[in-house]
Amino acid sequence: MVREGKLSITTIAKIGNQLLQNMKILHFRNIAHNDIKPSNILFGLKEKRSQLFIVDFGLADLANQNTFPSLQIQ
Repeated sequence: MVREGKLSITTIAKIGNQLLQNMKILHFRNIAHNDIKPSNILFGLKEKRSQLFIVDFGLADLANQNTFPSLQIQ
């Protein structure tokens, strides 16, 4: 099911927060996705419909410590 229409600022902020949290997890595990774009960001179905998923890791790389020098995981 695809819904069309405008998203509220609150919804956009929640989506952005989920995306950043998922990216933080990837970087913490030394994974560089290398292809973040709208078509690689999906939402779950049914009870997970509000959960964001990053997909298509075809261009992903395992990174070394120098790849994310300014990233500080807390």
